[in-house]
Amino acid sequence: MCIRLAWTAALAATIAVLPLPVAGARPLEDWITRPGRTDAGFGGESYRQWLARVGSPLEEFQPAHGPRLAYAVVEPADYQLAYEFVRLPEGMGFTFEFRHAAPALPPPVRGTVVLLHGWSMDASSLLPWSLALSQQGYRTLLLDLRNHGLSGEAPAGYGTHEAADVLALLGHLRAQKRIAEPVHLFGVSYGAVTALHAAAQSGANVAGVVALEPFANAAESIRHYAGQLKSGAAGGWRGRALGWWLRATVDDGELAQALDRAGQRLGVDLGRLDTARPLAATPACVLLLHGARDQLVPVAAARTLATASPRLHYAELPQEDHFTLPARLDWLSRPVGDWLGNAAAAGERGCPTLSLPPDPLS
Repeated sequence: MCIRLAWTAALAATIAVLPLPVAGARPLEDWITRPGRTDAGFGGESYRQWLARVGSPLEEFQPAHGPRLAYAVVEPADYQLAYEFVRLPEGMGFTFEFRHAAPALPPPVRGTVVLLHGWSMDASSLLPWSLALSQQGYRTLLLDLRNHGLSGEAPAGYGTHEAADVLALLGHLRAQKRIAEPVHLFGVSYGAVTALHAAAQSGANVAGVVALEPFANAAESIRHYAGQLKSGAAGGWRGRALGWWLRATVDDGELAQALDRAGQRLGVDLGRLDTARPLAATPACVLLLHGARDQLVPVAAARTLATASPRLHYAELPQEDHFTLPARLDWLSRPVGDWLGNAAAAGERGCPTLSLPPDPLS
């Protein structure tokens, strides 16, 4: 099965536009409290077909408190993953293919990795990471966060409520003896913040967290993102049109009021929701990765977070941005898999660093 995706500035603009209010049809706080549902280019029915091919049916779990959660468990196997990343003039692209019935024996199970996607995306965006880590011996758990993908709707928590969902699902699967210890969390952007909140709440039940490009403060991240959209920086004619409309209709005062109303609706003070707090509280080892060219979550946020915990290792990738960093499996998947194994064995010796080879594209 071969899957190809080209990610350009125009496609990024399209995904950015979809969740936003159009001509006042949707209040600004609605966008803050609930994302528009999009997919990664191979979600929906394609996602179901992919899961069927690897023998991992889509499952559902209803927590006692919270929305219905859609998830899939991918077992370790030799999927013979072939992945290629390319830089394009206006973005990037990648292809990956795999065999779902490879003849080799599955590798020994090294633990479980829960994969958590970003805002307005879904679990299908982490299909390549699931395969890459599963064939290194990890059982992977693909989860659609609340209000995303095939999961149900409930008040967003900018990492807090979502963390409770993650822990509820882990408890459910542990009771069914379907979790191979140790457990690691792997998150991208919004999913990275969720992972850090979950690890802080679950104590020693999580051995390691891989956090790609998390925001440092929820309200500041929203303000920055709105500013990027106003500038038309999302790219393409959609991005320019959206920027013009936002500049004409949304001023800083209105955005501040929308943030207050959104926080009241969610029961979360977005201005006080600092990612450094759960990061400092978690006993898990943390690997923080950020692209120096990230325009959506500026690298300054990561540099601040990097000082929050002595159990954290920070790696800054000079050529990557918010979209290319999670797509660099060609460079990152093996070192990240090794780091997870070392984090599980860290104990009192201290948390591991990332052994990263030279960029194969440099």
